[in-house]
Amino acid sequence: MAGFNDSSRRSGYWRQVICMEAEAGYLPGSLPLLWSHNLFNAATLQSDRKGFFLTFAENVAETAGKDWIEKFGKLKSDEERIKYVFYDEKIYEAVHSRLQNVQPLSRGKSAQIALQRRNESQRAIKLKQWDRAVMILSQSIIRAPATGADKSIDNGLSIAYALWDRSGVLLEQSKFDLALSDIRLALKEKLPDSYKSQAYWRMSKCYNGMRSPKQAIVCLNLVSKLTVNDTKWKEMIKIEMDKARKLHSEVGGSETIDEKISMGNDLPPLLDSQNNRLPCLSSFVGLNSSKEEGRFIVAKQPLKSGDVIAVEKPFVAALIPDKYSSHCLHCFKRIIAVVPCRTCSGVGFCSEECRDLATKTYHRYECPFVDLLLGSGMSVLCYISLRIFTRAALTDFLSLKSKLETDDDSHPYLRFHKLVKHESTRTAADFLKRTLMSLFLLRVLQSSGYFGPKFDPERLSPDELFVGTLMLHQLELLQFNAHEIYETVMKAPLEFKSMKLNYAAVGVFTSAAMFNHDCYPSLARYFNGQTIVLQCTRPILAGEPVTENYGPIFTKKDLTERQLHLQSRYWFQCNCAACREDWPLYEKSDINLYNIRCSTENCEGYLEATLEILPKVKEREPLKSVPCLTCHKPNNILEKLILIHSYEEDHFCAMEAMNAGHLEKAIELLCRYSDDMHKICRPPNKNISLSQEALRTCWAALYGTTHFINSDDKNQTPK
Repeated sequence: MAGFNDSSRRSGYWRQVICMEAEAGYLPGSLPLLWSHNLFNAATLQSDRKGFFLTFAENVAETAGKDWIEKFGKLKSDEERIKYVFYDEKIYEAVHSRLQNVQPLSRGKSAQIALQRRNESQRAIKLKQWDRAVMILSQSIIRAPATGADKSIDNGLSIAYALWDRSGVLLEQSKFDLALSDIRLALKEKLPDSYKSQAYWRMSKCYNGMRSPKQAIVCLNLVSKLTVNDTKWKEMIKIEMDKARKLHSEVGGSETIDEKISMGNDLPPLLDSQNNRLPCLSSFVGLNSSKEEGRFIVAKQPLKSGDVIAVEKPFVAALIPDKYSSHCLHCFKRIIAVVPCRTCSGVGFCSEECRDLATKTYHRYECPFVDLLLGSGMSVLCYISLRIFTRAALTDFLSLKSKLETDDDSHPYLRFHKLVKHESTRTAADFLKRTLMSLFLLRVLQSSGYFGPKFDPERLSPDELFVGTLMLHQLELLQFNAHEIYETVMKAPLEFKSMKLNYAAVGVFTSAAMFNHDCYPSLARYFNGQTIVLQCTRPILAGEPVTENYGPIFTKKDLTERQLHLQSRYWFQCNCAACREDWPLYEKSDINLYNIRCSTENCEGYLEATLEILPKVKEREPLKSVPCLTCHKPNNILEKLILIHSYEEDHFCAMEAMNAGHLEKAIELLCRYSDDMHKICRPPNKNISLSQEALRTCWAALYGTTHFINSDDKNQTPK
């Protein structure tokens, strides 16, 4: 369970083109939020982009009136709420007059715009502004219609010519795999035969650049056959062939070709084996429950720093609309050379594979409505609720209908369906807004043909009512059970001070959602592509809760701010140690102060001490027998201060190793430091907090998805 980011700012190469064109006029101006449960609650339905849905919801609420909403709030089930809002006479016109306007609306293709962008790219190419040229040509590719769709421009070959031009620019940038992909796509899109010799020539350059000389030689032989009487080509072929043969002698039989770009490094192995009850979690943890805490994860065995507790792919995930122009809609990977949707101009993909997977499943239903959904202003959680259905067949959900209210959790959707949604504390106004959003999304499904070619706009079939009910249930529980998916952004591989998190998507991880919150969490989180990884940053005893952090951490947010965020967003008051004792912010904590644990068994007392006293020989003797303020038994503080001093050497060496790029060594030292320090000291401690953040940074750099802003340093890699 974690917060989500739903920024509404639009950016990127093809979204810039769309904004320059005439708008369709379906986006009203911003309106005040009049009737939401609270601002955080509303944000789980509405993004910062206040579109037409907000107006729709407010009009229905105004038509309904206070008494109607109060009566509506007494309904007991989501099915009753769906039927009441859909059929009630008082609000019928207000609801159905808007639902009938739900029709396909997405930015289409334009050969004219594609040609304009391609012409614009020529100036950038002449000036060798390669990045700008790629951006403009990508705009052309996004807007280009399918081959043969508009023969009045480029003889119907707009996309083939744009791909061809971009392949040349990518080749200039030595992005051989991407250039090769563009050449192949251009040929698939019926690039004229007159380009064949140049196409195979470029392919040979790409293969040589990718250290695959066998394929380069094959391409060069094809070029030779196509240009048999051209003396200029013969000399060029000879030079490139010599390069290929020389390279072949260097790589020998070990030649391999990998045209895929990794989403990150290899995933770390899960501690021990996978949990039988909690898929993707370690067998060293288990599920517990209480009236106060609900269901939560505890350690079944002692855990130590560095232990990998979770490695989980999302049950469902959706790209934040703000990232449509920069990341792949399907895998969320950063796009360098966009592969377009064949129908709409609103989204892009990193590869043909991702495009084909998306268009065979969810995007075939969502594609006609891309701009309608954007115009609604709905949050990314609403996209996820819709995506749950569009990526699977209706029959899949009907087959689970009888199991929804049972203890059966054999199917991922059944585990998702059982997540907490706090129905009893939700307001009538909030229920109304979520019901209206459910009906809006249901109408999108109806109009997309999800239930069949025809539907009755005035009556819900049993299957439609069932899906609408599930949609409302999902919108309630998604508020509390979604994780932001992010990539790490750095200027260069070893510039850790420049590291920032860039949120790209939101996903539901049904097992990871079971971890409770702590303002001093025992786990660090990072992502490898769409996969969430959770690792221990401190030791945990058997039986103790294993905790995550839902956003506000004590080192960066004070008590008041943390409590406000958690109460508003997740509807609970945190009672962790950091909140009970009001631990200081990192910037206000004393780096020299240590809370040394009492050595008496079962005593939770501690004594404050500092390393500054060690050089003072006269003051050492009294430190050998200091009474605990809780149990009053003597403690040898001197012995523990000497140990702490030696542990701080590990911390110093870890930071040096980290800055030198020796991340595995840094991780080893930091884990040992955390385990050793927690045995002697009680948090908070400034250096312990620093080491835990350093651990997360190292893990994210070593195993996570990382994007480097400064491409000049791309060859510098951590050791």
